[in-house]
Amino acid sequence: MNLRETPFLRILLPFLLGIILSQHLPLDASSYFLLFAFVLLTCLVFHLALKELQFQLLKGICFNVLYVLIGLGFATGKDLPESITASQKGLHFLEVYETQRKASKLKVKAKLKARLDVEQKIQPSSGNVIFYLPQEELHPHLGDLLLCKGSIRNIEGPKNPFAFDYKKFCAAEGILGNMYVEKYELLDQGEYFVQGLIQGIRNHLGECLEKHIHSLEELSIAKAILLGDKSLLSAELRANFADTGAMHVLAVSGLHVGLISFFLLKLLNLIRSKKWWVRFGKAFMLISLIWTYAFVCGASPSVIRAACMFSLMFLGIQLFKKGNVFNTIAFSAFLLLMFDPLLIYDLSFQLSYAALIGIVYFQHKIYILWITQNPLLDWVWKLTSVSIAAQVTTLPISLYYFHQFPLFFWLSGLVVIPSATLILLLGLILFFCEATSIGGSIYLGRLLEWVLFINNKIIAWISEIPMTKLNFISIQPHELMLSYVFIFLIMLSIELKKGLLFKWAGIVFLLLIISLNLQLKQHFDEEQLCIYHNKKGILIDYFKDRTVFTLQHGLDGSDIDFTAKGLRSQHKVKSTIPLAEAKEEALYRNGLLLVKDKSLLLLNEYVPEKDLLKVDMLLLSEDVPFDYEKIARQVAFQKIILAASNSNKYIKNLKAQCKEKQVEIYDLKEKGAYLMGL
Repeated sequence: MNLRETPFLRILLPFLLGIILSQHLPLDASSYFLLFAFVLLTCLVFHLALKELQFQLLKGICFNVLYVLIGLGFATGKDLPESITASQKGLHFLEVYETQRKASKLKVKAKLKARLDVEQKIQPSSGNVIFYLPQEELHPHLGDLLLCKGSIRNIEGPKNPFAFDYKKFCAAEGILGNMYVEKYELLDQGEYFVQGLIQGIRNHLGECLEKHIHSLEELSIAKAILLGDKSLLSAELRANFADTGAMHVLAVSGLHVGLISFFLLKLLNLIRSKKWWVRFGKAFMLISLIWTYAFVCGASPSVIRAACMFSLMFLGIQLFKKGNVFNTIAFSAFLLLMFDPLLIYDLSFQLSYAALIGIVYFQHKIYILWITQNPLLDWVWKLTSVSIAAQVTTLPISLYYFHQFPLFFWLSGLVVIPSATLILLLGLILFFCEATSIGGSIYLGRLLEWVLFINNKIIAWISEIPMTKLNFISIQPHELMLSYVFIFLIMLSIELKKGLLFKWAGIVFLLLIISLNLQLKQHFDEEQLCIYHNKKGILIDYFKDRTVFTLQHGLDGSDIDFTAKGLRSQHKVKSTIPLAEAKEEALYRNGLLLVKDKSLLLLNEYVPEKDLLKVDMLLLSEDVPFDYEKIARQVAFQKIILAASNSNKYIKNLKAQCKEKQVEIYDLKEKGAYLMGL
């Protein structure tokens, strides 16, 4: 990688910094314009008047500041929104811009246009919302204008410590609320001809797969890989692919677009001609087919990024000359961020670009570490080197968001990459045979279903291997930044062959290790009790050293993992023990939990005794009957904690009772998890 051949990479890095700074350094338009004009004028002076060598460093700094300001300018006014303008119950006008099937429901994304107030006057509204409709209903299409009766609620932030921030995830798409639709009326059909045509093609291809693949598991994988539709994936299938590090295959991205491009390029290369108009025609046809596939697959950020990058690559190859792949990657990212700067906060955008850079830069360097003459071993090592290269650059993001690391990603890669290639090829041939009615569809469908079956069984087998993944690994934002600074310095030192950069990389790595150890020591010395927010039941964790003593009612493994994984990762938990089995650390009997000098009573589990029981906290869940006067004769308590499993009506009535008695209440549904240091 020659830095002189990658001008867009040198522009992209400060441009990204400008977008990030825009969220923390808000500037009004006039201030930004004056600052931009001053820096631009300074750059022009350095470029035209001062060409001596000693001024080159200062000149470079000025131009990088200019690129930072350009990024700041594009992102100005596009901050991540926090709330929606219309949140009350009533009639709302919405325009549908995306639909997706989710099991028995249809997921609809729509733009708020206006609402009817109590005086039946139309008031303007803004923001995007999500709502769900039963599949059996006649559902809306792209561009339809709807009049919906229902209530809109702001999407809530995380209610548990270090949990995934779904609110921020949705805000990156401009989605701020969930709408609960009682009924709706179609006012006007959308005139989105192209989008409607694409949606029709997508539905037709989905029906083709349903016709030839009869097993639900195999059908769900086929739709995910071929059409980007993950609505049929079961929780078990998702878990199997996630635990083995193969989840990326189910999200249409660079792998899928690259394989499709490869197949199409092989076909178009049968047309041999050096005439410019033939080369232009081939490039136009290839790019058109790539973008058609991208939109049929749902036009997610990952597939748009891949389509953009491959389009630029093929355009350069066919019309001009082979360019620098890093410059092409940087240019594609630059284009996407110009149109939507908030894409930088999209998780799929981050992962797809990180994986692509890792594969392009590190794969060959890893591959040449071991050369074998055995064709089979060489093929296996090539696939393994691709998986390792992708993990190098995506590992920090994965640890930051998901707190886990799949140990057998290399083994699953040997299965899913060849099988995904075969599934894509068979799927495309099946679609062609169905469209042209040339026959053979039945046999192709059976073969495709058989390949999907084998793929699923192998992934399930890998997921059952002991120690498939390392859990409860957590890094902080500054550690995420240090990780990528380290990787970037390593890449620069390899390219520039400068020992000083290796030393700086070593210093950054040392800082990262120190930070991780300080974090580990902090949580090792800290004891905490956490009562989590979960609407299905109760989950309580007591953290001591690197062990968590846990108590749960009404939750399964996936519920517990979703609720507690973030905090458990922060504590670097090594072992989990039920509180009922704790010996010296805590005591739990008859609904009473004793931890150090704190006591908590679960009223649902408590059997009243003759003597008055004194506790610090009383936990009420699942609308347990509560008569203050009666309970006060049996239990003396200082605080009431209301679990999220209680109904809103129950919580309202209980708060009214306790307000008269001046009893302190902590509502988990309203305030989130209750965390207490011990």
